Amino acid sequence: MKFRDRYLTNKSEAHAHRKLPKLKITLKGREGRWWRRALYAALAVIAIIIAAAALKPERQLMSEPELLRVTDRGILFIGVRDDVPCFCEGGEGLEIDLAHMLASYILPDADDPVKLFTCSSMTVSTKISDGTVDIALALLPNGANKNYSYSYPYYTDTVKVLTLDPDVPSKALTEITIGYVQNTPAADVLSEYGDSLLDGKDVSAIDRLFGNAASTPSPDETLQTVRFGAYGDMLSALERGDIDAVVMQGAFVRRYSSQYRFINHPVSIGTVEYCMVASSDEPALMQAANMFLYELKQSGELDALLKKHGLSDN
Repeated sequence: MKFRDRYLTNKSEAHAHRKLPKLKITLKGREGRWWRRALYAALAVIAIIIAAAALKPERQLMSEPELLRVTDRGILFIGVRDDVPCFCEGGEGLEIDLAHMLASYILPDADDPVKLFTCSSMTVSTKISDGTVDIALALLPNGANKNYSYSYPYYTDTVKVLTLDPDVPSKALTEITIGYVQNTPAADVLSEYGDSLLDGKDVSAIDRLFGNAASTPSPDETLQTVRFGAYGDMLSALERGDIDAVVMQGAFVRRYSSQYRFINHPVSIGTVEYCMVASSDEPALMQAANMFLYELKQSGELDALLKKHGLSDN
């Protein structure tokens, strides 16, 4: 064996027999300074984790007065309609399911956490303002009333232009007479669509202010509309031929489609977003509703509910 090989072999054996120094763990003195720093860092991380858990949005929200009231009562009062297929009819529909699920989300330990109150578009405002209901799910459009606090939308509905005359869909909306029900989201969408037809017109502010001829749109630039107080009156006028078409949200098209053979006009005029609603004085309820809807959307449960009730294809 060459000298180099013997040297390397002996050196390896010497390393193999050399005893490793014992690892000494101490928090005292100079030797323990690194261990102390590691311990302090670990304790800081644990403290942050505990603080984060204690300050979860859910826990903060549950200390708000409106949610404390609901928790103490042990039941959530929710206003719903009972006359719109797929959404809320006969105790079934998307909004009925959402009401039960929201109540269970806010009151997870309650056996029967929700009480439903039937309301309409005319009575829902009163029931919210007088405290009869905490939250309403009643086809309420986003941002319609400054006295309400709104959640994220849970459904986006299409406003449709409908007729019974097969010749009407080939005509422009400016060439037909359109009926609408006053104080409905569909009426607001129709108005906005009519305003959009004026975009780009060269009309001065002075002309608009004083109503000069230059500010008055020509007939082919405006919509010819007829206002009604109720859906029944509007649809009877459509059936008689007094008007050429009507505008309605998809939710109400479903409600009346069994009575009328509607034909869609090809022009799309807009959409309406439906939201959960509470009094603007009680924003914590909508914060809880928003967390609920966010989790429902992220998990895919909201899509499953829409499909269950035949609302996935709007």
